[in-house]
Amino acid sequence: MSAIINLHGDWQLARADGAYACTYPVPGDVHSALIAAGHIPHPYKGKNELDVRWVADEVWVARRVFHLDAVEDGEYHLDIDYLDTIAKVSLNGKHVLHAENCFRSYRSDVTRKLKPGENVVEITFRPNTKVANEQQAEQPFFIPYSVDNNPIPNGNMLRKPQCHFGWDWNLAIAPFGICGKIEISRRGKIWVEHIDIGCDIQ
Repeated sequence: MSAIINLHGDWQLARADGAYACTYPVPGDVHSALIAAGHIPHPYKGKNELDVRWVADEVWVARRVFHLDAVEDGEYHLDIDYLDTIAKVSLNGKHVLHAENCFRSYRSDVTRKLKPGENVVEITFRPNTKVANEQQAEQPFFIPYSVDNNPIPNGNMLRKPQCHFGWDWNLAIAPFGICGKIEISRRGKIWVEHIDIGCDIQ
């Protein structure tokens, strides 16, 4: 028997110091939540792009509370798709995973971290721009990026869409967030994960 605890919906978001607190609809990006809350202007209007770049330079924390009637037998996994990009995830104050690649999915065993009643999942987003600069500085030689397309430097250091750092058709604001599925799944001791059916054509 399996069960799914869907963690989509309204989370709470704030900068690490508690400023700019607002509701954060998941899946979605942080910039859109801040725009909806009136904390930042829309970057597609005028030169607002320049006025909102600071968002990507800060640490942000997204938090969601959910309840369980009981923790039943079996294994519980936290499954996340498209977590963009440098992030740490905790459940009830215990470390679950460190993410640094938005092009992959993540699965962490959280069986021993859940409890009956209130549970809290928290995702801390490190600033992608600063991490990219740090990783560039760690290289034995400079690895060039497209200065014509990317007003925000060193995006090539991250496994993240390069158009987020600017392109000939795109803004340069380095957006980030929980942009795909996030859920907790419970399975029994034995389960079928995937079935691939192949056939030979003679």
